[in-house]
Amino acid sequence: IEFLISHLRKKLQVDLYSLCLSVIHRLLCHQKKHRVRMPFEWKTLWAALVGAAAFVVSNEQSLVQTHNVFALCSQIVNIFNLFITFGDTFLPDPNSYDELYYELIRVHSTFESVYEMYRAATRLSCTMVLACMHVCTSAKGPLVVSVDLHLLLCGCMRTCNASGRCS
Repeated sequence: IEFLISHLRKKLQVDLYSLCLSVIHRLLCHQKKHRVRMPFEWKTLWAALVGAAAFVVSNEQSLVQTHNVFALCSQIVNIFNLFITFGDTFLPDPNSYDELYYELIRVHSTFESVYEMYRAATRLSCTMVLACMHVCTSAKGPLVVSVDLHLLLCGCMRTCNASGRCS
Protein backbone atom coordinates (compact mmCIF):
# COMPACT_ATOMS: atom_id res chain seq x y z
CA ILE A 1 0.00 0.00 0.00
CA GLU A 2 2.85 2.35 0.85
CA PHE A 3 4.33 1.78 -2.61
CA LEU A 4 1.05 2.67 -4.31
CA ILE A 5 0.81 5.91 -2.37
CA SER A 6 4.42 7.09 -2.37
CA HIS A 7 5.53 6.40 -5.96
CA LEU A 8 3.02 8.45 -7.94
CA ARG A 9 5.07 10.64 -10.27
CA LYS A 10 5.09 11.82 -13.87
CA LYS A 11 7.49 9.03 -14.84
CA LEU A 12 5.23 6.35 -13.44
CA GLN A 13 6.86 2.93 -13.10
CA VAL A 14 3.96 1.07 -14.65
CA ASP A 15 5.69 -2.31 -14.58
CA LEU A 16 6.27 -2.06 -10.82
CA TYR A 17 2.74 -0.82 -10.23
CA SER A 18 1.39 -3.71 -12.26
CA LEU A 19 3.47 -6.15 -10.23
CA CYS A 20 2.25 -4.58 -6.98
CA LEU A 21 -1.38 -4.82 -8.11
CA SER A 22 -0.84 -8.45 -9.13
CA VAL A 23 0.46 -9.25 -5.65
CA ILE A 24 -2.56 -7.56 -4.06
CA HIS A 25 -4.90 -9.47 -6.36
CA ARG A 26 -3.22 -12.80 -5.55
CA LEU A 27 -3.37 -12.13 -1.82
CA LEU A 28 -7.07 -11.36 -2.06
CA CYS A 29 -7.66 -14.51 -4.11
CA HIS A 30 -5.80 -16.55 -1.49
CA GLN A 31 -7.91 -14.99 1.26
CA LYS A 32 -11.07 -15.76 -0.70
CA LYS A 33 -10.07 -19.35 -1.40
CA HIS A 34 -9.16 -20.12 2.20
CA ARG A 35 -11.78 -17.82 3.74
CA VAL A 36 -9.20 -15.88 5.73
CA ARG A 37 -10.62 -12.80 7.43
CA MET A 38 -7.76 -10.46 8.28
CA PRO A 39 -8.38 -7.66 10.75
CA PHE A 40 -7.03 -5.01 8.41
CA GLU A 41 -7.88 -1.37 7.75
CA TRP A 42 -9.18 -1.94 4.22
CA LYS A 43 -9.95 1.75 3.69
CA THR A 44 -6.23 2.47 3.26
CA LEU A 45 -5.99 -0.05 0.42
CA TRP A 46 -9.12 1.29 -1.24
CA ALA A 47 -7.86 4.87 -0.93
CA ALA A 48 -4.49 3.89 -2.42
CA LEU A 49 -6.15 2.13 -5.36
CA VAL A 50 -8.48 5.05 -6.04
CA GLY A 51 -5.55 7.46 -5.70
CA ALA A 52 -3.56 5.51 -8.29
CA ALA A 53 -6.52 5.48 -10.71
CA ALA A 54 -7.10 9.21 -10.18
CA PHE A 55 -3.41 9.90 -10.80
CA VAL A 56 -3.48 7.98 -14.07
CA VAL A 57 -6.60 9.84 -15.21
CA SER A 58 -5.20 13.26 -14.30
CA ASN A 59 -1.90 12.56 -16.10
CA GLU A 60 -3.42 10.64 -18.98
CA GLN A 61 -1.91 12.74 -21.77
CA SER A 62 1.68 12.18 -20.68
CA LEU A 63 1.29 8.57 -19.53
CA VAL A 64 -0.72 7.10 -22.39
CA GLN A 65 2.04 7.90 -24.90
CA THR A 66 4.64 5.77 -23.16
CA HIS A 67 2.76 3.23 -21.03
CA ASN A 68 -0.20 0.89 -21.19
CA VAL A 69 -2.19 2.67 -18.52
CA PHE A 70 -5.37 0.88 -19.58
CA ALA A 71 -3.99 -2.43 -18.31
CA LEU A 72 -3.08 -0.75 -15.03
CA CYS A 73 -6.57 0.70 -14.61
CA SER A 74 -8.03 -2.67 -15.54
CA GLN A 75 -6.09 -4.30 -12.70
CA ILE A 76 -7.42 -1.71 -10.26
CA VAL A 77 -10.99 -2.28 -11.42
CA ASN A 78 -10.51 -6.05 -11.19
CA ILE A 79 -9.38 -5.73 -7.57
CA PHE A 80 -12.49 -3.69 -6.75
CA ASN A 81 -14.62 -6.26 -8.58
CA LEU A 82 -13.09 -8.94 -6.37
CA PHE A 83 -14.04 -6.94 -3.28
CA ILE A 84 -17.58 -6.40 -4.53
CA THR A 85 -18.15 -9.97 -5.64
CA PHE A 86 -16.38 -11.96 -2.92
CA GLY A 87 -15.77 -9.43 -0.15
CA ASP A 88 -18.15 -11.22 2.16
CA THR A 89 -15.72 -14.18 2.25
CA PHE A 90 -12.65 -12.24 3.41
CA LEU A 91 -13.72 -8.86 4.79
CA PRO A 92 -13.79 -9.02 8.60
CA ASP A 93 -17.39 -7.92 9.14
CA PRO A 94 -20.48 -6.58 7.36
CA ASN A 95 -19.52 -3.05 8.38
CA SER A 96 -16.42 -3.31 6.15
CA TYR A 97 -18.63 -4.26 3.22
CA ASP A 98 -20.77 -1.18 3.90
CA GLU A 99 -17.64 0.99 4.02
CA LEU A 100 -16.55 -0.41 0.66
CA TYR A 101 -19.82 0.60 -0.97
CA TYR A 102 -19.70 4.00 0.69
CA GLU A 103 -16.18 4.59 -0.66
CA LEU A 104 -17.14 3.45 -4.16
CA ILE A 105 -20.12 5.78 -4.22
CA ARG A 106 -18.01 8.63 -2.84
CA VAL A 107 -15.32 8.29 -5.54
CA HIS A 108 -17.57 7.26 -8.44
CA SER A 109 -16.30 10.19 -10.52
CA THR A 110 -12.82 8.64 -10.64
CA PHE A 111 -14.17 5.42 -12.11
CA GLU A 112 -16.33 7.35 -14.55
CA SER A 113 -13.18 9.23 -15.66
CA VAL A 114 -11.35 5.93 -16.18
CA TYR A 115 -14.27 4.71 -18.28
CA GLU A 116 -14.31 7.93 -20.34
CA MET A 117 -10.53 7.72 -20.84
CA TYR A 118 -10.93 4.20 -22.19
CA ARG A 119 -13.87 5.17 -24.41
CA ALA A 120 -11.92 8.11 -25.87
CA ALA A 121 -8.97 5.85 -26.67
CA THR A 122 -11.29 3.26 -28.21
CA ARG A 123 -12.97 5.91 -30.37
CA LEU A 124 -9.55 7.11 -31.55
CA SER A 125 -8.54 3.54 -32.44
CA CYS A 126 -11.78 3.03 -34.37
CA THR A 127 -11.17 6.27 -36.27
CA MET A 128 -7.68 5.10 -37.24
CA VAL A 129 -9.05 1.73 -38.43
CA LEU A 130 -11.70 3.47 -40.54
CA ALA A 131 -9.10 5.83 -42.02
CA CYS A 132 -6.94 2.84 -42.96
CA MET A 133 -9.97 1.03 -44.39
CA HIS A 134 -10.87 4.12 -46.45
CA VAL A 135 -7.36 4.34 -47.90
CA CYS A 136 -7.29 0.60 -48.67
CA THR A 137 -10.77 0.68 -50.18
CA SER A 138 -10.06 3.65 -52.41
CA ALA A 139 -6.76 2.20 -53.62
CA LYS A 140 -7.70 -1.44 -54.29
CA GLY A 141 -11.47 -1.69 -54.29
CA PRO A 142 -13.60 -3.21 -51.54
CA LEU A 143 -11.90 -4.46 -48.41
CA VAL A 144 -13.34 -7.03 -46.02
CA VAL A 145 -12.21 -6.66 -42.42
CA SER A 146 -12.80 -9.62 -40.17
CA VAL A 147 -14.10 -9.26 -36.63
CA ASP A 148 -10.77 -10.53 -35.28
CA LEU A 149 -8.88 -7.74 -37.05
CA HIS A 150 -11.36 -5.22 -35.69
CA LEU A 151 -10.85 -6.55 -32.17
CA LEU A 152 -7.09 -6.51 -32.58
CA LEU A 153 -6.92 -2.96 -33.94
CA CYS A 154 -9.84 -1.39 -32.16
CA GLY A 155 -9.73 -3.21 -28.83
CA CYS A 156 -13.47 -3.31 -28.40
CA MET A 157 -16.35 -5.67 -29.08
CA ARG A 158 -18.30 -2.96 -30.85
CA THR A 159 -18.38 -2.09 -34.50
CA CYS A 160 -17.51 1.31 -35.86
CA ASN A 161 -19.90 3.33 -37.95
CA ALA A 162 -18.93 5.66 -40.80
CA SER A 163 -18.21 8.58 -38.46
CA GLY A 164 -15.58 6.57 -36.54
CA ARG A 165 -17.67 6.13 -33.43
CA CYS A 166 -18.06 2.78 -31.73
CA SER A 167 -21.59 1.50 -31.55
